[in-house]
Amino acid sequence: MVSGIPSGTGPLPALPALPPATRPLPAGSGSAAAPLTAALPAEDQLAVQPTPASADFAPTQGASFPDTQAAEAPPLPSLDEPVTGVLRGEALEARLQALQQEVGTQLQAAQGRHQEALGNLQQNGLHNDLINNVLRHQHAIDRLNQVQTILQQGGPDAVRQLQDFIKSTATDSATGADIGVDNQYGPTTDRLAVARVREPDSTYIERDLSHQAQEAFVYQYGEIGENGTAMEAQANCGPASMAMVIERLGGDAPSMQQIRREAGAPTGNRQGTYGLNSDQVERGLQNVLGEQGIAIETNTQIFRSRDVEGVTNAMREALAAGEQVILLTANLESGGRGHYVVVTEVRDDGSFVVDDPQNENGQGQVHTAEELAAGMRRRAQDRDTRIITVARSATD
Repeated sequence: MVSGIPSGTGPLPALPALPPATRPLPAGSGSAAAPLTAALPAEDQLAVQPTPASADFAPTQGASFPDTQAAEAPPLPSLDEPVTGVLRGEALEARLQALQQEVGTQLQAAQGRHQEALGNLQQNGLHNDLINNVLRHQHAIDRLNQVQTILQQGGPDAVRQLQDFIKSTATDSATGADIGVDNQYGPTTDRLAVARVREPDSTYIERDLSHQAQEAFVYQYGEIGENGTAMEAQANCGPASMAMVIERLGGDAPSMQQIRREAGAPTGNRQGTYGLNSDQVERGLQNVLGEQGIAIETNTQIFRSRDVEGVTNAMREALAAGEQVILLTANLESGGRGHYVVVTEVRDDGSFVVDDPQNENGQGQVHTAEELAAGMRRRAQDRDTRIITVARSATD
């Protein structure tokens, strides 16, 4: 077992962080204002003079003033009453506002359920159903935030984007896979939109996380002087990432030095290059897990420096399929041109969560799409960005 891999339930896996709106605000701590009378002079020093009314503002006797009280806004339509035709103009705006109001209600409820799910996970350990429950509620929060952003635009643009959103995020015809994008807010669009807002987790796909329930983390500098050398450690991001994947697929990871041997990578403490290429990563994983009777399938995808969307989509699809994902690009923290991390989540805004072996507390670190783009450009000065996906074989 690699040093740094917990036993039992161990540390929690990298889980989606709550949006800022769910974090409690600190209570106000302002001090009471000093009494105003403290700054006033003594009463006998005051010389109060009557102030004549300005001619500009002196009211004429018997004059009347218009009622400036704003008229109350008409009530928003009930979402329980289905739309019977295409909505336009004020009727459309009122319906979109009613949807937006419902989003706020559902978002608050989803955030509460997410907090409760996190508490259950922490109390009862990393079980497959509990992890899925946390991810399901985070999915709901992400979807509601997307709908809220769309609805805030109002008008035809909001209708078109709402239809695009429903279609692109649907999992079947019931959730809107067959919806027509025609910029017309009619009964079908309304029915699907209301359903998505009131059941925001309806498009969550349950994942088999049984092999990932015990989330192992390995620190690349954790074996210096024990089973490794300083020269190996400075390039152990690859073996450390491999050790994490081995454990998460149900294997027993050996030392990082032994993983190097299985991969055909250099060991020792002499000056030289100790980094692993993607072929060696695949070979090491196949050898270690194969010796333990666990058959796996590995694949390396190569991306050009500007294909950030391609990398993001590939990582998202692999994780959704239950595969392990190792990313090789520039170091997104130090700027170095080659660094391995294990990707655990890709979010709707393109940001992603990694377990980074270069930091002792490197679990659950979040990087933005912009950081990935900059890293891919730096990486391109030497080589391309790569994704290595790993999954148990179907026959295993």
